[in-house]
Amino acid sequence: MKKKRVIALSLILLCIIIFAGCFGSNFIKKYGTNITDYNIELTLNDDHTLTGNQTVNYKNTSSCILNEVYFHLYPNSFAETAVNKPVSQLYETKAYPNGKSYGNINIADVKIENQDCSYALENTDNDILKVTLNTPLYPNDFVCINMEYTIKIPNVLHRFGYNDNTINLGNIYPIASVFDGEEWDKNPYSSNGDPFYSNLANYNVKITYNDNLKLAHTGSETMCQENIEYSTKTSHLSASAVRDFAMVLSSKFNTINTVVEDTEICYYYYGDKQPENSLETAKKSLLTFNNLFGKYPYSTLAVVETGFIYGGMEYPNLVMISDSIEKYDDYTNTVVHEIAHQWWYGLVGNN
Repeated sequence: MKKKRVIALSLILLCIIIFAGCFGSNFIKKYGTNITDYNIELTLNDDHTLTGNQTVNYKNTSSCILNEVYFHLYPNSFAETAVNKPVSQLYETKAYPNGKSYGNINIADVKIENQDCSYALENTDNDILKVTLNTPLYPNDFVCINMEYTIKIPNVLHRFGYNDNTINLGNIYPIASVFDGEEWDKNPYSSNGDPFYSNLANYNVKITYNDNLKLAHTGSETMCQENIEYSTKTSHLSASAVRDFAMVLSSKFNTINTVVEDTEICYYYYGDKQPENSLETAKKSLLTFNNLFGKYPYSTLAVVETGFIYGGMEYPNLVMISDSIEKYDDYTNTVVHEIAHQWWYGLVGNN
């Protein structure tokens, strides 16, 4: 048993040494070019729906000729008819304090290079979108896939859902499944663990929302436009070489910032009585992991207090910290834990 532990620890140390050299300022330059691009336009409506238009310039990174591309539709796991529920029965009462609520994503249209194509929903919960290509996609080639959809946000304390304090927009848009050269990842949503697995991609996201809300997000805001007539604003967001894209909105957010080396940390909070200490925890975490794992290659990190059934959740450049954590030590420990995931899942992807 001891020998196995030594071997396991040695392998972990070897991985840290190997991958640490890949991080830092060269990470985005090395991995952020010649990869899949997502261009997403969203409008958040007053009835807790999102209307979306999405163009994916998908790259075939395999050595196989592809005749179809698959996408995960995670919001459909929140539908009333879903078999693979996002919340186990043990946590249902806590997750739905206002009673059961359901969400979904409705695909209105799919086109390839502005041409009609064949597409269909698959899996028990219709949480996989199969797009049949009009022509074969050869290795290292790109295909442009456009989608129009509507998303219904459920009233649930989860990664995807709205609550009394925040609107969590995690895993909301169609995201390309991973093809490993033999099969596509079509695993359904699970109430246990983090059932998300995706490749690095570049994102340009434009979201329009009520001007009384503040937005925490993956990536950087390149522009914010205000529409006084409709009391809305539109944020233009950009992120390079990330595995996913998430946002949280709230009318209650306060923010404080600090800079760690080349990264700006922004802490979004409303109930935290010790926000300066929480921000200091985030700062020390980033410094520590920069030294242990290799330098964090992104310019932003959002730490977000939010309504969430579990302790926390990680996304690229953004971590959710539950406002229901009662002990402050547990709260700060969660901040540390979720920031560590910026490396282990975020930079070093795992299935």
